[in-house]
Order: sequence, then C-alpha cells, then structure tokens
Amino acid sequence: MIRFADFKRFGVDYAKLMNQGSGSDPSSMLRMLGQATAIHRAGTATVDGVRTTKYVGSGSFLDLIRAQGMQSAVDLSKLPPGMADTKLSFAVWLEKSGLPRQMQMTMGGGAFAGGSMDMTMEFLHYGTPVSVTVPPSDLVTNMASLLGNTGG
Repeated sequence: MIRFADFKRFGVDYAKLMNQGSGSDPSSMLRMLGQATAIHRAGTATVDGVRTTKYVGSGSFLDLIRAQGMQSAVDLSKLPPGMADTKLSFAVWLEKSGLPRQMQMTMGGGAFAGGSMDMTMEFLHYGTPVSVTVPPSDLVTNMASLLGNTGG
C-alpha cells in the first residue's frame, strides 16, 4: 500500500504538482474522461433537482497524469510496478446544456494493495455570484513548501 510519505520516493514532485494547479481542476478530470476507453451512456438521473445523463468510461493512472498535464511533476520511472496501469473508472452526469453536475472517479488494485479510492464531486449553483475574502497571511500555508520540508 502507498502511504502519503511514500510519494516523494516514487517520483512525485509536490512543489511542481501544487504549482500546476490542475489536480483539483474539474475540467482536467473531464479531459481525462474524454481520453477514456469504452465511454458509453449509462442512463439518466436527477442530480440536485436537475435531470442528467450519465456517461461512464475507464482509463489508466498514466492516462490521468497525461490528461492533467502532470508529466513534469511525476517521474514515471519511479512509480511502483503496475501503478501506471492501475485502472481508473469514471462517471459523469451531464445536464442538457452539457455542464457537469456530478463526477465520480474510482481507482483500485495496482498500488492500492487491495484497497481503493473513490471520489465524488458535485457541481452546484452555476451562474451564482460569488464573494471571496482572502484570508490573512498568518492563516495561509504554502503546501508545496510544507510537503517538501517533510519529505512527503
């Protein structure tokens, strides 16, 4: 099983990864789904009161790295055996206009040693005005620096 602290040993450069900003960008996950194999329609559902169509597909961990532009942040030669080929399964629920309402990614096997990861994101309140207050600097942490200093 891979632990958080093992990622540096496996060639993950957190400073680059955090500065790329693509890891938490839902559009990069949609790009990955666009590169997935065997995409097909899997029915309809109502998500947060909106009628949607569900699409599913799959790809590999390596496909995810490429789709999110993380090649420079991950040294593929240091990944544990089988991790690059670890299967990722995706589902996305799109409303009539094509906007995603929900996305789900599941990853198991390979480096997870019998475990798995399941992440679901919901997208709500499209077009709603947002007000952001920047926190004071004493409440902000540079995660790339923090992770670099801890060896993880």
